Amino acid sequence: MPPYDHPWIIEGQGTVGLEIADDLPDVANVLVCVGGGGLLAGVASALRARGSRARVIGVEPTLAADAGASFASGELVTWSAADVVRTVADGVRTQALGRTNFDVIRATVDAFVDVADEAILDGAAWMLREAHLTVEPTGALAFAAYRELVAARSPLLRPGPTAVLVSGGNVDAERLVELARRPLG
Repeated sequence: MPPYDHPWIIEGQGTVGLEIADDLPDVANVLVCVGGGGLLAGVASALRARGSRARVIGVEPTLAADAGASFASGELVTWSAADVVRTVADGVRTQALGRTNFDVIRATVDAFVDVADEAILDGAAWMLREAHLTVEPTGALAFAAYRELVAARSPLLRPGPTAVLVSGGNVDAERLVELARRPLG
């Protein structure tokens, strides 16, 4: 079974969207990191199936922003492996969205944003030091985007409750020390 481009993967990952809909029925915004698109497609489709009108925003690193490029163009865009390996967010170093995921995303997602690696590391450092959560850079993607959107007073965020998916604690010891010592911005 493919790691992200399969209806079962989308359905399984969609359980996160069901939990959001159950726990926060009036959610205004949902930010989700995206690599191959299984998590984003699942969360967005589950929210839509529950009748949620939340703005669903896909988040990816600037250095691996193939999903946003695909969304904007309406066609699958592929980035080279040499391009996507540059990001610190190694969990989303896919070269293109899955075809099945792309079709679901086009029908259910509202927008995409990308985040620079420095902001991703700042988000992971903040999570470690302020929230006491060990989060890998990929897991901090959506949080980093949220911080930037709030700081910019972006109209992309609707007023109201916002869900930010934060997941993944696979941080090696060297990166963990780096995050612990990183100045908070």
